[in-house]
Amino acid sequence: MAESIRTFVLGGCLLHGPLNPCARDGTKFTYPNYGPVPGVYTFGEMFQVIEVLRGQRDVPPDIRPLCSMRPGFRAIPRAADFNDVDVALLEPSSPVEILFRGCNLNRAALAQHTINPIRALGPQVAKCSAAWFRGGLMAMNEAVRAKAAEELVGLIPDDTENAEWMKAVITETRSEKADVLSGFRRVQELIGRPLGVVVYIFQYLADGRAWSWPAGFHEDVREASRQLDLPVFEPATVVNQYGVKAALRDDLRHYNDAFTPVMADALIEFAKSVFDRSQARAA
Repeated sequence: MAESIRTFVLGGCLLHGPLNPCARDGTKFTYPNYGPVPGVYTFGEMFQVIEVLRGQRDVPPDIRPLCSMRPGFRAIPRAADFNDVDVALLEPSSPVEILFRGCNLNRAALAQHTINPIRALGPQVAKCSAAWFRGGLMAMNEAVRAKAAEELVGLIPDDTENAEWMKAVITETRSEKADVLSGFRRVQELIGRPLGVVVYIFQYLADGRAWSWPAGFHEDVREASRQLDLPVFEPATVVNQYGVKAALRDDLRHYNDAFTPVMADALIEFAKSVFDRSQARAA
């Protein structure tokens, strides 16, 4: 392996935030040149990214924004076997798959492109959209989702920009729960390279305890990793070495600018350890 470890990252901002500057520098860490790989939260989104990279499927242009997928993200021949990847880091952050017309949506992108534009229509729309998104989709409560969707589309005037499209998204989008063990197993089979798992922390409490959402998700990730013998990195360990006030922004969710390089170094060392472990086992 070259000094700079080539790492395929499938996760959200708590991975990309620290690692992107290191990838741009390229001395210790690089991404494989697959274009702007979308940030992902779920196993379904991971499968979707891999399948697009391999030319096995595509995501229609009008749905790509809801998947946080840029127009230039496309099939790359090298992704057929990921032979230019040393290690893959996975950070599943939710077991809730959001589905629309056969595509796995990114929850942050869905909120950005569907909920945020209509909040200005009034408090009733804002309240109803929250019920549809949080109480229905994210809570996987079909009765709440269906009722809120029906009410919400009736509150959106027809002359609202992209009204027909937004109503279709609200009406047709569904959610379901993924199986964590099966998700890890399938990603492992699809990538075929050494994998490391980064535990996603939804939020920290003031005393440094890591909060899992939904309840039990951390334990599911750890247990699936144990069953598949996948190395696990616990960001909370590094955060608590420095303390939440020194490491985190006021939201107690995101790393502050001073701490970001510290977490980057820890993630890179973890990636290297995953690679070294695979090499030792192959010897």
